[in-house]
Amino acid sequence: MVLCGNSSDDLSQRYRGRIEKVKFGVPINEAFAHDIPATLLVLLLKVNKEGPLKKDIWRAPGNQAQVRKLSHIMQHGRLVNIANFSVYTAASVIKKFLSKLPGGIFGMENEQVLFNSALHNTDADKQRQVFYRPPIFTCNLHFRRSMLTTIPPMIQTLHPPPDSPASSPLGHPVAA
Repeated sequence: MVLCGNSSDDLSQRYRGRIEKVKFGVPINEAFAHDIPATLLVLLLKVNKEGPLKKDIWRAPGNQAQVRKLSHIMQHGRLVNIANFSVYTAASVIKKFLSKLPGGIFGMENEQVLFNSALHNTDADKQRQVFYRPPIFTCNLHFRRSMLTTIPPMIQTLHPPPDSPASSPLGHPVAA
């Protein structure tokens, strides 16, 4: 059971069974004001763990009724057993959260730099700089550490760098 607030606080009973709310549609600095919300982090970890074993998790939609239900639960800060939801549903909720961020995950300015660099085939170093300065990395240190340990391995597993040898979804080398 998750307890929010000080245990000596008389109001602690009011917060029993509740966790921080996930705010959809607000700027990322506001959504992650203190830290990444626990349910969103658990969804990211679920996708990180189970995603490489599944096909097209970012393309295939999750069950829409479950996506709405899970989004509603997250917005109201209620406890939820993530094991009851498929990895496709988890990925759909993450996509929904990211798509509702005003300005996107990189911000309008950085997104424009990425598009221009892709169109003009500029060097990879400039693109890497954009990846390391999106708005999410201006949040607090604990949040940055959480994101840096969660997101890159997921992206690396799903899209290995072009200069690396071919690998399986689990990161093991594939014989040619």
